[in-house]
Amino acid sequence: MNWEKFRLDFTLFLFNVFSVVAVFNIIEPFLPKNTATVTINSERIYVNIGWLWVFFCTLALVLLINILLLDRRRVLHIILGIFVGSLILLNTYTFPALVAIVSSFNNEGIKAAQKYIPHIAAVVGTLIGMVLLKLYNKIFA
Repeated sequence: MNWEKFRLDFTLFLFNVFSVVAVFNIIEPFLPKNTATVTINSERIYVNIGWLWVFFCTLALVLLINILLLDRRRVLHIILGIFVGSLILLNTYTFPALVAIVSSFNNEGIKAAQKYIPHIAAVVGTLIGMVLLKLYNKIFA
């Protein structure tokens, strides 16, 4: 019985990893790639808003798939799968060439944080997914 539980948990983990990557790659070509700037203390930080929008839509769709089709009570395995799938997607976060050239000259202080925006999005998106899944399990127990 223990082997079957491990196999079920590992299958759920792998399904979530691959579903995050697959859904992201399916949705990405259809949405525009927009770059926005955020000004903090007269420092301009560039953010790829299009990537963030696709990423959070992907997390929402994968969470919806988990709630409707899979065993939503295994929160840890679902969230670990979503987080690992999010880490795989981090290398797809890019800027236009002009933004990459402009931001490479001055990369100190708060400006250095712009390269960690997708990492923060992966952690925040996973935590929001965990809270929503636990809340759903608590309401519909």
